[in-house]
Amino acid sequence: MKHHILMLLLSSSLLCACNNTETAVSSSRAPSKPYYEEVESYHIHWDDLFAQEGNPYYCYIYGLACNACSSLREQATTLAQSSNIPFYFIYPNDDIPFVEAPAIAESSLGATTLDGVSCYSTPTLIEITDHTVTEYLRDYYQIKDFIEAHL
Repeated sequence: MKHHILMLLLSSSLLCACNNTETAVSSSRAPSKPYYEEVESYHIHWDDLFAQEGNPYYCYIYGLACNACSSLREQATTLAQSSNIPFYFIYPNDDIPFVEAPAIAESSLGATTLDGVSCYSTPTLIEITDHTVTEYLRDYYQIKDFIEAHL
């Protein structure tokens, strides 16, 4: 019986959307290397969101338990490695403010400081131009379309 309950819990967790409870990994459990090792040099910390070169540049926030992130992994890493646009990866630890309502996260649009930016879920793709959040995508299909258009 315990085995069936465990299987049910595991199955239901795989079907859930990738939200902050699944993607925010305690820093004590975080991997020693970024999950996307093939683009390790493209990883930045959340605190450096507004400190990158390029105009515009893109920051892709992903999670380990996120099915959508797994589906986009190959395309996102290919884009970073083969494109002329600056594309960075952020693996969330405890540093990213995850919020419970999509509208709160989407109010990040127009933010000019880290205090004005939050995430609702992973994956999230943030465009920054002139130190301002100019695009905020949190929908799998929007992110997939963006990546495919820039490959």
